[in-house]
Amino acid sequence: KNKIREKIDKSSVTVVYLTENSAESKWVNWEISESINRNKGVIGVYTGDHSPSKLPPSFIEGRCKKVKWSHDTLATAIEEASRNR
Repeated sequence: KNKIREKIDKSSVTVVYLTENSAESKWVNWEISESINRNKGVIGVYTGDHSPSKLPPSFIEGRCKKVKWSHDTLATAIEEASRNR
């Protein structure tokens, strides 16, 4: 956890890859929660036509934004999350 915290502290935005299994991962949920607690922007990215039906609890509670994976969409979301953190 300390190594992950160090990485979070060095960033302004945490990007989380959302899959159907992300909501069940205690590590994904913890990383999102830590990022929010450290005042970092958090965005979720997904592939395909639809985002996963279940999202990590901390992602929902933090009202994090999710976007479809594409270079332009992801770049815009990262810039926005960095400004709004």
